[in-house]
Formats: sequence, C-alpha cells, structure tokens
Amino acid sequence: NHLLQQEIDDHHSGVNCLALSEDLSLLVSGGEDGIVRLWSTFSTPCECIGILSGHENYITCCTVHRYLIITGSADCTLKIWRIEDGNCIMTLYGHEAFINRCCTHGSILMSTSFDNTVRVWSLTNELTIVESENQSSDHDDKNKQSKSRSILRHTKISTTFGQCLYVLKDHEKSVTQVSLINIVSQNEMFSKDFIQELDIIMTTSTDGKAITYSLATGELRHILEG
Repeated sequence: NHLLQQEIDDHHSGVNCLALSEDLSLLVSGGEDGIVRLWSTFSTPCECIGILSGHENYITCCTVHRYLIITGSADCTLKIWRIEDGNCIMTLYGHEAFINRCCTHGSILMSTSFDNTVRVWSLTNELTIVESENQSSDHDDKNKQSKSRSILRHTKISTTFGQCLYVLKDHEKSVTQVSLINIVSQNEMFSKDFIQELDIIMTTSTDGKAITYSLATGELRHILEG
C-alpha cells in the first residue's frame, strides 16, 4: 500500500504536467494558471523553490534538460528557462496552435502541436552527425573475396541555440506524442549529443497514424496506419 506523504495545492487551478530532473532532486509542475512551479524533492516537506511566469496562457507540457527547464503553452510558444536563477533565456515561436508535448534528446528539442506539425529545434551551436561507410580492405586469398570494414564519418553542422531545424508536416490532425528511437552504439565514445544515422523520430496523431522520420535529415521514413 502507498501512503499519501504530502498534498501540494499551490497552483490556483488544475495541474497539467509534471517533470523530474535526471537526479530526481527537482520536480517541475505546470498549471492552468499559466504558472510553472519548481519543487525541491529532497526537502521534507516538498518545498516550492521557484516560480516561473511569462506564458500568456495555460501550461501544457514541461521537461528538464540539464540546467534548463523547457515549457510549452496554449499561447503557442515554448520557453527555455535557466534553473539557476529562473530567468527565461529564450522564447521559441513558430507553432500556430497550442503546444501538446515537448521532449529532449541530447541537444535536440522536439515539440508537437495542434497545428498538425512537429518542430525539431537545436539546443546547441554545433551538432555532430555520425554515419557509417563500408570500405573494401585487403583481398582475402583464402576465401577468394575482398573484406570490407565499416568506418565512421563525423559531420559537424553549425547551428544556433534555439534554431528550428525541421518542421514535420505529414500528419493531417493534431500531433499528440513524439519520441526518439535511439539506436545505441556499442562504441562508448558516443553520447546523446551525437546524432546517429539510424536515430528515428516517431510521432503519433489524432489522425490515427504513427509516422517515423530520420533525426539526422528530417526525412520521412514510414507511415504506420491501420
């Protein structure tokens, strides 16, 4: 059995979304009141340690990304906040209807909206795309055939923080969910800041379809329906 430890009622109306930091020390809540509240989960009782205000409509989604908090709203914008001082360092414009979901992977931010689109944003000034190439090597006399080996090619792409990289427009109705299928490399050198050629964005919509895209190029891969 689970016992109620604490009831938090600081929001003036409904709570729409929650997010936890990676180390579980920070809880973020977004409400119908248009306010984002920050809570210390390590204090007893759980203590509100910050209030983020600036959205012009209710909060629909939130996520914690390293030292940043990212929020989406029915005002059609995303805001990026610095955890340290609670300042909004950037507002992302482009969606034409309220934001449904936002999530991050490494230095990539993805957002979905009732405008039927997914937007992919950069959270860095340089992205690295890793692709594999097969190259022929020395001839194998025993097997009468050439050996091939796979080498990795790194391509660095200059971006700006907050830049919209792609707008994915293949859904016919509101896009509800977005996630990333990450093909994890066996090479320990790779971190989430590397985009691998097989990394896939998957989206779902009220049009009854799931669609996959290449994270590296934004190219449509598959439409799943039925």
